[in-house]
Amino acid sequence: MSTNNRWSRAQKMGDCKTCLCRISPQKNRPEISDGSDEETPNINGELCDSQMSYSLLRTLKSMRDDESLCDVTICVGETPTLEKYAAHKIVLAAASPYFRKMFSCGFREAKNGHVKFHDMQPQVLAAVLNFIYTGKIQMDETIVDGLLDAADLLQLPSLRNLCLWWLTNNLSASTCLGIYVMALLRSHLDLAETAKLYAVDHFRDVMQGEEFLHISVEYLIGFLDVPFLACDNDGQLLNGLLEWANHDLAERKTFMRELIGKLNLEEIAPQVLIEVIHNPAIAGNLDLEKEIRDSLTNVLSRKFDDTSELDETLPRHHVARYYNQQNVILAVGGESQGQSLSNVECFMMGIWKCSIPFENGTGKDFSDVAVIPTMKQCRFYGAVASQNYKMYVVGGQDCGFPLNIVERYDILQNRWETLSPLPVSLHGCAAAFVNSRLFVIGGRSSKQNENLVWVYDEKEDCWQESIPMKQRRAHLAVAGFNGELFAMGGMGGKHETDDDFLNTVEKLDLLTNTWTTLAPMHEDRAFHNSAVVDCFVYSIGGCDGKIWLRTAERYDTMCGQWSKISNMSIPRSSFGVATSNGRIYCVGGFDGVHFLKTVEKYNPRTDRWHVSCSMQIERHGLHVARISLPLKTSNSPNEYS
Repeated sequence: MSTNNRWSRAQKMGDCKTCLCRISPQKNRPEISDGSDEETPNINGELCDSQMSYSLLRTLKSMRDDESLCDVTICVGETPTLEKYAAHKIVLAAASPYFRKMFSCGFREAKNGHVKFHDMQPQVLAAVLNFIYTGKIQMDETIVDGLLDAADLLQLPSLRNLCLWWLTNNLSASTCLGIYVMALLRSHLDLAETAKLYAVDHFRDVMQGEEFLHISVEYLIGFLDVPFLACDNDGQLLNGLLEWANHDLAERKTFMRELIGKLNLEEIAPQVLIEVIHNPAIAGNLDLEKEIRDSLTNVLSRKFDDTSELDETLPRHHVARYYNQQNVILAVGGESQGQSLSNVECFMMGIWKCSIPFENGTGKDFSDVAVIPTMKQCRFYGAVASQNYKMYVVGGQDCGFPLNIVERYDILQNRWETLSPLPVSLHGCAAAFVNSRLFVIGGRSSKQNENLVWVYDEKEDCWQESIPMKQRRAHLAVAGFNGELFAMGGMGGKHETDDDFLNTVEKLDLLTNTWTTLAPMHEDRAFHNSAVVDCFVYSIGGCDGKIWLRTAERYDTMCGQWSKISNMSIPRSSFGVATSNGRIYCVGGFDGVHFLKTVEKYNPRTDRWHVSCSMQIERHGLHVARISLPLKTSNSPNEYS
């Protein structure tokens, strides 16, 4: 740990201890005074007053409130409701590249001392200025959209992250559709994906809300194309579509045949089909009426075992409607007893096994159980990432050689498929999804540690090179959060021959496409792993080049600081990590003596580690991810069967 870090304010889970420095006239050297008279050792190097920056901001805020030394006026609105706010150019320029450019490049606003915003609400501007001077902001649903626009305009990534975090944590059945559309339009794709998944998982409640009545037909079709909507049956969906259409009948009636064509009409109760034919949204549409009547005939024929009148030409969309997403943690490959592995274990319902419930192809319940197939390539020390129902395993090594082979597991199909290979063979690389794109970062090739970043194009099944990291890193940890990519620790350095254990951290902002150096971790770490819970990025375990670590720490993305958390029960490196239900699971690995099959989980709310169920075999260098498995509960039968 650096001298600066050693004497900075120490934090652990919110508990702060401030070290007070004084100069002893007798010894003419710094001492640490903690209220006792004990002698302290020599302290050399740079000391830090961790309260200085806070005190400076507080004084600047007080000066702005008093309009002391203010040299610019920020205006918003139009006469006679024009609002004016005094501020300091140097403070605005230091906080915002937008203002820095304005005040340093000879723009008119720099000379006359007036800046006017035409499309910003006064309460938004007031909140932004308060944030610049204090780092704090009062946020609610009335101004969060305006704050997000202001953060993008003024290039305030920390404010943008606060807005995205607030929106993510305030998703509800009544707000998720609006947040989804807003995030798509602003290209905040991580938030859009989160909001869409929330809507899918709560769709029966979403259809009861006001936002559902105002959603455009294009977005509604996109939701109907999702095979696993959280609703009881297609009859419930049909009623929701009719309410949507009748809200603006003149504009929406023409879309009803396409929308109803997404449903399983033969899974809807006969009495419902009879009633909807006379609904204003359907009545008069002869083709749609005929399709509903033909489906009704088929339903009644099946009911009375008269198959002679079945119209087998009717389209049948065997789309099951499920409403419970079960988290499944997969442990794939790794090395055990000197052999690289390709087999798979899954953690589900509190136990590890090699099979999953599997849909039998009839559109009914997941009634069958299927063994999870093995990867096509044995490997360990590869990169792993997951999104929705799919898990990606990239690179790794086998028989001492790095690999460029990429495989994807689809839990809905219960099969692996090989994708386009990486342009370079790598092991010790790391991967994460950011804005719905798969990034693979760092690693070691056959020659050296790499700083390369690769992005997978799913439509073209190809890899594209992105902006390289500032440092070369292998066996690093990577996390994605709010459109940003965090690379932590690893082995490497700035030069090709460097092979140091690192505590450095850098971040890729996809909006600006630039890497930024962040505060370093408290310890050097490689062969560690990371996770994201709420607004915190966790860095856990690993090795510092001398000992195997059981320590862990987390980075607060809002204030940009690392703080230590409770230690794991044992040292653990080369292990896998997954988050499920707000807990962080650390799976397998190596403790410096033994290869592990043990699992422990961390609860961020209590800052405690707990022992979980062990895997069936020891694995290190394994690939672990959480994916969702849609299941239908037994108490939600189809409306008609």
